[in-house]
Amino acid sequence: MFSFMSRVLYGQPTMPNNSHHSDRIFVPTCRPQPRSHFSQTRTHISSSNTFIFAHPSPGGLIVLDATLPDFLFLNLSHITPPSARDADQASEDAFAKQLLLAGGKWYASESRWRLLQRAKEDGAILEFEEETEPLPTRKERRWICVGWPSDEKGLWVSEYEQIVYHVEDEDHIVPDDTARLRLCRDMDEKIEVMKVHFQAKWYRSPKECGVFEDLHAWEDSRLEDFQINQE
Repeated sequence: MFSFMSRVLYGQPTMPNNSHHSDRIFVPTCRPQPRSHFSQTRTHISSSNTFIFAHPSPGGLIVLDATLPDFLFLNLSHITPPSARDADQASEDAFAKQLLLAGGKWYASESRWRLLQRAKEDGAILEFEEETEPLPTRKERRWICVGWPSDEKGLWVSEYEQIVYHVEDEDHIVPDDTARLRLCRDMDEKIEVMKVHFQAKWYRSPKECGVFEDLHAWEDSRLEDFQINQE
């Protein structure tokens, strides 16, 4: 059976179909999962992206495609990025919550994240065509960018839909010039770019912004409820 965490964060298991796309992430409880490549990893640098990972105690994987301001916000060195996660789980959980505040997304598993990355790169994915994996949910297709101003007055959030195998809101697809965010040297510059190019909205606190719903669910519930049943 699925635990409370599975229901809140990922939703009840729902098999995919082409006529109705659930906003819940399907978490298989019986299917063997591929061995994780990043189970102990903090940062991974590819040819075009720098990913920061967190490994929360409820399970799953939190991922942020990071820019320089994100490293500064998270108090991580961008010159020598840390390679390994924190060995202490309480410290790792604290970092995971900070990563969510920076705009990180919480995935059911590393294998699910990898599948969605392939979907963004390749367009059509056999697993979706054959319905052996659920279609990407709204939350999985969502692109978000978060900025925390130096004056500490609220926060700015940009939100779009990105094409991950399919898209539902064609009028609100993420612009194709997001790479300009990598030119920013600090959070204030990042926010300026977000406001000018990515329709950023201001919020007084994360509690007012729906993109942090997973963080709120985690903080508002007891830790023992946040366990994903992998049996």
